[in-house]
Amino acid sequence: MAKILHFEDDADIRLVVQKILQKEGHKVVNESDTNLAVEKIAEIQPDLVLLDVMMDEVDSGLQVYETICQEYPQLPIIFLTSLGDQIMPYFQDNVMPWIVEKPITPGKIVSAVKQRLTLPVLT
Repeated sequence: MAKILHFEDDADIRLVVQKILQKEGHKVVNESDTNLAVEKIAEIQPDLVLLDVMMDEVDSGLQVYETICQEYPQLPIIFLTSLGDQIMPYFQDNVMPWIVEKPITPGKIVSAVKQRLTLPVLT
């Protein structure tokens, strides 16, 4: 299945998401430091990135999103956040980010990952 890189500062959420997705056959690599995003992507070469918005800094997930889109424009990303539509003003009108709202349920995350992995990335 897919290799997934998950950026999340909450250890409990990292563990839960990892267990859910490993049960589906995915390999999940957890990372809590968004400063290592580009290096980790180069090292791991994931098929998908899961990204929290509110991490080390107030909006570091959004900053990492921009960097990933510039460096790896074909890499699919899903935001896992409790902010939901509140992050929409950060995106251009023609870009609709993938968002799974917290609290995360197994059904929501499995469905989003499956869908995101099968759809092309629009750049």
